[in-house]
Order: sequence, then structure tokens, then C-alpha cells
Amino acid sequence: MTPEQDIPSVQSAITTLPPELFIKLCAFLPPADLFTLSQVCRKFHGYLCAPNSFSTQQIWKVSRLKFMLKEDMPPPEGMNEKKYVELLMMERGCQICKRVKLCKIYWEFEVRSCEECFLIKAVNLSKENLKSWLDDKKLIFDSIMEYATQRAIKYGTLENGKYY
Repeated sequence: MTPEQDIPSVQSAITTLPPELFIKLCAFLPPADLFTLSQVCRKFHGYLCAPNSFSTQQIWKVSRLKFMLKEDMPPPEGMNEKKYVELLMMERGCQICKRVKLCKIYWEFEVRSCEECFLIKAVNLSKENLKSWLDDKKLIFDSIMEYATQRAIKYGTLENGKYY
């Protein structure tokens, strides 16, 4: 008997749901449950982790708006909803070293990192490469600054153009 024959092939009724019904069911799930569901099988992973799918983005957006009430600002330009929720949900800890310590979300790199890991992993650029890189990232930076300003205004943490 081969190893494949040892494993019974059981198909759960939930994996045969039409995509439209799956999407409706996801509307009742908080983001943490969506992350868990995305790891259940390849089919669910495909439904929940397709970065260019409008339906996938809507699933994450609906869940974020319903269950993460303070996080009603859209993601920074160029970032998909799943990645945005992932960065916002990871309340503590560095994604690189996994240690629980004071971390910052580096939106332009889409990572939550402690300063130590960031300094180790970040690449220093020559002046020419830095200028080119900054030119390419200007739209993302502008989007992030607009996001931070709008969020600060909304939650009252911006006074006279300064954050407090």
C-alpha cells in the first residue's frame, strides 16, 4: 500500500459550496477567522488570498469594517485588503525576529518590525539609487501621509499640523 492510499480522501460538504455562498458566509467572520479559514484547504486559500480578485478584496474589506471598527480608513495605495488587515491585526511582535517588543509598521515595506531588525534588514542605497527609489515610491509615501493625516484628524491626534 502506498502512502497516498493510507490517507482517506474525504471531501467535506463545505468545500463544495459555490463561491457566491462562500463569500456570503465570510461576511459573518472576523479577520482572525478568515486567516484560519484561508489555511483549511487550497480552495479556501484561493478564495481568500487572491491579491488581484475584487471578490477577495471585498471579503477582507467587509470583515475589517464590521469587526475592526477603528480601522475604517482604506489601505494605503498599492496595498491589498488582506495585507492591510494582517498588518493591523498583528498587535505585537516583530514579523522578522518574532519577539514581542515595541514595533512599528513600515507601510512602504508592508512589514511590522522592531528597529533592530529593520536596521539589519533594510538596504542602504547609493545617492543615485536612493533618488530613483524615492521617485518610484513618492505616490506610496503621499498615500501613507494622507492616510496618517486623515486618521489623526478623525481620532483627534492632530493639532496645529503636529501629531501628539
